[in-house]
Amino acid sequence: MRNSIIAAAAFLALGARADIYPNYEYGNMFYLGPTTGGQYITKATYNMEVPNPPTNWVKTDETQRWLSLWIGVQDNPNNGDVLNMNFVQPLLNWGPDNSVWGCSAPNTQWCAAASTYQPSGQIGQAYVPVNKEATLEFEISLNSSTDMIDQKIWQNGDLISSESDSKGMRPAVFYSGNECYGDGCGTLPAYKYTNITLVFDKAVTNLADIISYTNATHTEWQTKDNGITWTVDSITIAEDNLTE
Repeated sequence: MRNSIIAAAAFLALGARADIYPNYEYGNMFYLGPTTGGQYITKATYNMEVPNPPTNWVKTDETQRWLSLWIGVQDNPNNGDVLNMNFVQPLLNWGPDNSVWGCSAPNTQWCAAASTYQPSGQIGQAYVPVNKEATLEFEISLNSSTDMIDQKIWQNGDLISSESDSKGMRPAVFYSGNECYGDGCGTLPAYKYTNITLVFDKAVTNLADIISYTNATHTEWQTKDNGITWTVDSITIAEDNLTE
């Protein structure tokens, strides 16, 4: 249920289709990385203006269908098989029947959880209902004391989910996904990630060269400290048809 075929997202970032994973469909996204000088992300913060749930989803086998929206971080994928690497990805999740994964929200709302893909399977916290038209706040950071990656989600200023794992990870990529399992997830409205800030251990001077967008628009990326900290006001993910 909570599972991301990371290779499929990587294929999409390169402009290929993920047909080798017939149960999954990946939609609009952005992909940042990998860094080219060994730099890694020490902290990422961003907000998400939660969209309305999709419409016109396929009504058959509803308990076998779900949609996840996420931004995640990972070690440099050029250093090995991405399916054998952890992927830290706090999740926004929806399905025609949210109770299937233990969330009490009706299907007019989303559910959120701190979560991480591991080669042995997905791990994470219990899903929490998300208010309609909410703005969620996210933080993914390298904990210098534990050497783990901490992830946190806030709703209306309240911490609703957190997880610490992936010891030793040095995130070199930061990318988003609209991930439909079971096909037929319907039409997802456009939505925004806002107030995105990335802090690197060393300066990244070629950020524009390592970002790609698939049906997404953005404001200007800016740095005021010569490439250690980068900010962007918003990235808008366009409406997505996840039924075709």
